[in-house]
Amino acid sequence: MGLDLRIGNLRVGYGRRTIIEGLTLEPVRAGGITALVGPNAAGKSTLLRGLAGLIPAQGSLTLGGHDLLKMELAARSRLITFMPQSLPQRVTLTVLDALIGAFKASPATQGAVTPLAEVRRQAVAVLERLGITDIALSPIAELSGGQRQMVALGQALMLSPQLLLLDEPTSALDLRHQVDVMATLKALADEGLNVVIVLHDLALAARWARHLIVLDHGRLHSEGAPAETITPAMLAKVYAISARVENCSRGFLQIAVDGPAPTGGPS
Repeated sequence: MGLDLRIGNLRVGYGRRTIIEGLTLEPVRAGGITALVGPNAAGKSTLLRGLAGLIPAQGSLTLGGHDLLKMELAARSRLITFMPQSLPQRVTLTVLDALIGAFKASPATQGAVTPLAEVRRQAVAVLERLGITDIALSPIAELSGGQRQMVALGQALMLSPQLLLLDEPTSALDLRHQVDVMATLKALADEGLNVVIVLHDLALAARWARHLIVLDHGRLHSEGAPAETITPAMLAKVYAISARVENCSRGFLQIAVDGPAPTGGPS
């Protein structure tokens, strides 16, 4: 089983500008998907970057007993991988070479000498794990958006992280590829990986996440299971919409939006 993440009184920001203030959460458990949701500018991406060590953070932040705020970036990168919104840019590379390049470029591998054959074996193992060995030798330029997203996920897995942070990995994908990516993340979580993902689509979050964290203006609004967290009151307060939350025939949550929330709506 993977490592649990614990966050206490966390502050994250850029210079003197604080984005996340005093954030304390229930333990973020390995073995499931935790979704960060909230409106634009809620602080979701900033929080991920703070967790990854890409921007300064203060407070208490531990992963399985490791004090992340006392670790150098290289050491933290051996435990945590951050997958940004952008897709692989060097489109002339093959998929296999892109994974090998990601391993070599990681702060965690700088100064270390790992035989190329070993890195290549690791890349092939990741491709097998994701079920995309058929495109191993394909140039990235020839891939669909969904395939490129899977390549980016493969790059993120090259160092066998304990915590995988993903910033809106489904935002540019059609419905089929959204499902493919989320199903893959669910399978990885079922293997014990701790997966934290930023999502704008609450239906996807409700369908695939075990735990939701709702941010609003850099602060915690609520957290819990999707059925406990996605409520008309939360939607009115955080998203400023009037909506009904219903279960479909298969038991998944559906959100029916009626319009903007009345001024001074539920809190």
